[in-house]
Amino acid sequence: MRGLGLSFCYIFVHNSFMNILQKIFTDYYEEIKYTLHPRKSEMENIDKMINCGDSSFGGALYSCPSCGNLKFVPFRCHSRFCPTCGNKYSMERSTTMSFKLIHVQHRHCVFIIDENLRDFFLKDRSLLNCLFHSVSSVVSRMFFKLNKSKNFTPGFIMVLHTFDRDLKWNPHIHCLISEGGYSNDGFWRHVKYFNYTYLRHSFRTALLNELESKLGTSFKKVKAKCYSEHKREICIWQCAQYISSGTCRID
Repeated sequence: MRGLGLSFCYIFVHNSFMNILQKIFTDYYEEIKYTLHPRKSEMENIDKMINCGDSSFGGALYSCPSCGNLKFVPFRCHSRFCPTCGNKYSMERSTTMSFKLIHVQHRHCVFIIDENLRDFFLKDRSLLNCLFHSVSSVVSRMFFKLNKSKNFTPGFIMVLHTFDRDLKWNPHIHCLISEGGYSNDGFWRHVKYFNYTYLRHSFRTALLNELESKLGTSFKKVKAKCYSEHKREICIWQCAQYISSGTCRID
């Protein structure tokens, strides 16, 4: 009976300290699992998040040698999906990336894909790597064209977002690009003008070619349709300009 009472105590304490996201997923757990049929990795992260901070899953007991007070700290799930652990990961990641930024002005660009292409990425998540490869090749090529003999190399950071603000599936790349680049001989060249027309067309070509190489000849009809009927669906947005000062935030 002591063990049973202890378990009830743990459950009561855990439920009383649940955040709003934990409560939502706990209340609709069966509906999510058996109606929406999420992927195995998604269910694993949901389970971790729901049980994050649950004392029944163990923890660490600390004691003050002076006053003898005890404090029990439950183990955390360390999942990026968890609002508590994920926020910690985000802050640590932001701090790490801030040390890699060059202290110059940066341009924030968003690379958006055709709506007809989204289902391909939803069915096969490995295709998301094509977005990184395409953006990287296009940005590097734009700077290379500025002076082919010097081979200017920019600094840029890419972050993948798989959903819009309305929580609909829409994979896109946020890219922070330095307004300039270093040459092979260490010379820095400032670049104020970005050719967004070139970026948009080159990104579309690079991405469609990447997808065709992965999906084979069956993708040719979709590729042709993107060129003919959706000329402006694959586009680039310039969101803002930043001057790196040692800190940045990645949401």
